[in-house]
Amino acid sequence: MVMAILFSAIVMATLVVAALALGHPGFTAGQYVGLSLLAILGSSPFCAVGLFIGTLASAKSAPAFANLAYLPFMHLGGLFYPLPRAVQPLEFLSPAFYLDKLALRVIGAPSLDQLAMGTNGPSSHVTPVLAVAVLTRVTLLFTTLSIRRLARVG
Repeated sequence: MVMAILFSAIVMATLVVAALALGHPGFTAGQYVGLSLLAILGSSPFCAVGLFIGTLASAKSAPAFANLAYLPFMHLGGLFYPLPRAVQPLEFLSPAFYLDKLALRVIGAPSLDQLAMGTNGPSSHVTPVLAVAVLTRVTLLFTTLSIRRLARVG
């Protein structure tokens, strides 16, 4: 998990340097720093889920199972498009949903569902404290499950 977080730091540093080199005028220095820190620390829940998948699957099948977990996380989190009203209750199950809400708050942008439905969309009730709490709990839950599984199975 530490290596994945380190890799996230390298990726964010590269992205910030590229944005600055290309003259991206949209963010302040504080927004770059905040978004970078959030992306680096926000990789933790996904690292923990991946670690848990790695304890259950073989080395050859683990990447496929990880994709089967991460792709629904992203789509159900509403990262790419506003979810239909019937599916919106499921977005609260995705850690990507909470990370997205924090990232949008750091840069001061509205979420897709807020743009589509006005400011009273379902995700407008997600506070930063709730988002951090959910991401922390997901990280702790899957890390604990991984440690227990590795201690039992090896």
